[in-house]
Amino acid sequence: MVSTRPRPLSPPLGADSRHAAPAASGARPYPGLAETGPLCLVGGGAVAHALAAMAGAAGQAEIRVLTRRPAVWSGTVRAVYRETLVLDGAIDRVGAEAGELVPGAGLVLIAAPAFAWEPLLRAVAPHLSPGAAVGIAGGGCGFDWLARGLLGPAHPVFALQLCPVNARLREPGREVAVAGVRGTVGLAADPPSSAPGLAARVSAVLGLTVEPLSHPLEVTLAPGNAAFHGARLYGLFGPGAPPVRPGTGFYADWDDRSSEIYLALDAELGALRRATGLPLAGARPVTERLGVATASEMTAVIRAIPSLQGIPAPAAPARSGEPACRADPGHRFFREDIPHGLAVLRAVADLLDVRVPVIDRVLRWGEALVGLDLVTARGVDGGDTRHLPLPARAGIVDRTGLIGAAAAIASDERAGPGLAAAGRPA
Repeated sequence: MVSTRPRPLSPPLGADSRHAAPAASGARPYPGLAETGPLCLVGGGAVAHALAAMAGAAGQAEIRVLTRRPAVWSGTVRAVYRETLVLDGAIDRVGAEAGELVPGAGLVLIAAPAFAWEPLLRAVAPHLSPGAAVGIAGGGCGFDWLARGLLGPAHPVFALQLCPVNARLREPGREVAVAGVRGTVGLAADPPSSAPGLAARVSAVLGLTVEPLSHPLEVTLAPGNAAFHGARLYGLFGPGAPPVRPGTGFYADWDDRSSEIYLALDAELGALRRATGLPLAGARPVTERLGVATASEMTAVIRAIPSLQGIPAPAAPARSGEPACRADPGHRFFREDIPHGLAVLRAVADLLDVRVPVIDRVLRWGEALVGLDLVTARGVDGGDTRHLPLPARAGIVDRTGLIGAAAAIASDERAGPGLAAAGRPA
């Protein structure tokens, strides 16, 4: 298996401040192997392909890929960035059995939707080597609570604050188109003291700039996909929305209605951060991140982001005689961002005793549309919450536990031994 150096980039990428080119670095063998150990990527989607190519091209660790379809993977994965830069990353081992790929890995990085986190954690847990770190490749709410509850205290867990790439598969196992790469990505860890070391390790292995965050709540309470997608879904299909025509773009046709909801959700996330009393400066408001102050400014910025073009709205075809499309409740945006995002935020709000009427409105609407039982009169404890990454998964039942969890959970007996210590799935 051979890794090739990327060809020169033309034109330069400096004109787009939101995205940088993937870093190209050294050749194999692996100078960081003794410190980091192999990287085991878990997943078979576009993000997993892009990260595999980037890590393989960086040449800082042995690259393993755990996927359901190992037969389609070649020894080299190509990432094509906006048709101007090519990275060919060598993959050392690919397989479908966690017991063959996870042992010995220093980093296990899950690149999969939030609804797949639990089964994937259960699959890898019995095979983790001592001290191996387990994380997700960006975004999402509550991964640290879910992972800590399942793995126990033996392994650091981490989450990238936002997904570092925007990618689409061209040929499974061989080539992926990369529309955007974030210049800098934040990383939060449990325990928080492990964040600087993990950020340095992930940065070296992936060839990205990764900066440590101070607390896992800087991931959960950041304006990520739960708010971003939740706002757009409600803007498109919620009560009072205009008809959704065939071919409507999810981002390219973003409107002020969606921006107003996003700004309102962002404000409620800010209220939750303030209620913790913690310095969560790493979770920046979306107005600061995008450099906007009004709904119309936000709409213009989102519509113009190159990496978000070409993604259709999650709409089902219109019925005969109907002029507009309907929401597709089976789409990933609904399946992931409503239960695994907004429901988690509502659970946090309950622990902090903060009212979040906009989160509630979008959540209850999405819950009914998808046909889920999430929120009851007691809180987020409906029949479909069993597998969600809620604070209770890590034994967190009050405000004190929520705020101190990242430092205290490792010695909290409520978490139990975890799957890794038990050596078998629960």
